[in-house]
This record gives sequence, structure tokens and C-alpha cells, in this order.
Amino acid sequence: MATGSSSEVRNVMESSRDDVFHLQNLNNLGMMLVSVPLNGRNYLAWRRSMVIALCAKDKMGFITGKVKKPSEDSPLFEKWKRADCMVIFWFLGAISKDLVDSFLYASSAKDLWNELEQQFGVSNRPLLYHVKHEISSLTQGNMSLMAYYTKLKKLWDELGCLKPMPVCTCEGCVCGAAKAIAEIDQDDKLIQFFMGLGDHYNHVRNQILLMDPLPEANKAYSLALHVEKQREIHVSENDTSENVAMAVKGGFNKKDVGSSKLRKGEKKDDRFCTYCNKSGHMMDACFKLHEYPDWFQELKQKKFNKVQAHVAIQD
Repeated sequence: MATGSSSEVRNVMESSRDDVFHLQNLNNLGMMLVSVPLNGRNYLAWRRSMVIALCAKDKMGFITGKVKKPSEDSPLFEKWKRADCMVIFWFLGAISKDLVDSFLYASSAKDLWNELEQQFGVSNRPLLYHVKHEISSLTQGNMSLMAYYTKLKKLWDELGCLKPMPVCTCEGCVCGAAKAIAEIDQDDKLIQFFMGLGDHYNHVRNQILLMDPLPEANKAYSLALHVEKQREIHVSENDTSENVAMAVKGGFNKKDVGSSKLRKGEKKDDRFCTYCNKSGHMMDACFKLHEYPDWFQELKQKKFNKVQAHVAIQD
């Protein structure tokens, strides 16, 4: 039984190792793993995209060192070399033409990855300064709320990659440090979000700052976005009212009000005015909006006189 179990485990390990070396038909030399190549200024976003792509293809072990290079006399050496060369080629294809020549002679995918990390990665303190400076100086300006928050969140993610928050090492974090660190980080992000927000969000900003406990930045963004949606609807309604008023002022003839004929197959009861909320007419023929026409007043007076005459006859 023990011999059989050991054999099964060995077979599973060998099968798993072969899967790492396996290259699918879609893994060809012309494949692009990222949409935007590395240009020296977009390393963090580019790095994240490459890691996701390599994880999806089960090739992360080639850059982390988990998949070791076999000895040259090993039967697995050619499989490893073939897969490693494919990973190198993917990297070279994802680097801009201005930079690719300096990485062309890397001996392995892991060496190439280490060179990229040293040149553009977490050891690059000017990049850390650049990200922090962008966060501190970012304001909404003419950007929409969605564009402003998206850009700010991207900078937060880049900062978290460059300088991760400290992690509590006690088992289960009985000291409460992990929770305290997370709360401090969330409060800092909320304040950063509010500092760059436009002045027309002062009301919602003041309301949120009075909450206890303070919400996370993404929740505050959701509340502010709701206010922006309401403001857009209000502006749209005002624009519509102004356009109608301009049309009336510019040449609307009171005699033409209500004189529009019904369309073929249309009934009077099918029409509804969104201004006075009554059926039988549309907003463009609404007397309450465009003033009552002369003929309507004359007709109303005739009806009144007719009723008065009928009452007088009965008396």
C-alpha cells in the first residue's frame, strides 16, 4: 500500500511539473500579453498586467524561481528551456522598442524579471516620490467625479505596491494592530479624496465628516456620485425649461397654442402633458406653460354668456 501511495504521489508531481512546461497552441511568438508596452513610466500598471497574464498561463514560477532550471543532462532541460524562452519572448514583446535592446541578452526569464525590478520596480525611490506627489497634488478640477476617483484609486494601488502597509505578525492578530492600521489607512484615503474634491460637494463632504465611524473612501465616493447624478438631472431639467422659455420668447404665437392637429391614428386621450400632468394635450400646446391664447378667452366668455342667458330664461 505504501509503495503504491508513493508511486501515485510521484506521478502527480511529475504530471504537475510537465504542466508547467506545457505550451498551448495559443502560446505563440506573436502573442501580446499586455495592451500597453512598458515605456519606463508605467511600470507598476504594466507589472500588474504581466503578473496576471503569467498566472493565467501557469508560468509565474519561471520568474519567481519556483520552477528551477534543470541540469543540462536532465531529460527536462529542453522542456524547461523551451518554456523559459517563450516567457522571455513574451517579456520582450511587452517592452517598448526604445527599451527592449537593454534586456535582449538576459539568460533566463528570472534574470530578466530581476533586471526590470531593479531598474523600474520597488527599489526605485524616485517613483515612490512621484506617486506620493501626484496623490497630494491631485484635484478634481474639470474632471468628472468618476474620472477623479478612478485616477486617485489607481495612485493608491500603485503606492500600496511600492510601499505596502505593515502586517501584524502575531497569530490571529490578538493585539488589534492589523485593524488599527487598516482604519488609519482608510481614514487617510478618505481625507485625500475630500481634499481634492470640488467645492460643489461641500455639503455632502461636511455631512460625511460628521459620521461616526467614518465610512471608507469607496463608500464616500458612492454617496458623492449619487449627489452628482441628482445635480445632472437638475441641470438637465433647467436646460429644458430654458429652451422652452426661449422658444416662447423667440416667436411663439399664442394663437397657435392648442391648434396642432392630431396625428393620424392618434386619439386626444393618448396625449399627456408632462408640465401640468393632464391628458388631452402635449407640453408644446399647454396653456399653463405658454399662456392662454386669445381665442380661448373668447370661447370661454361665449360659454359664460350662454350659461347666463340660459339661467335668465329659466328665472
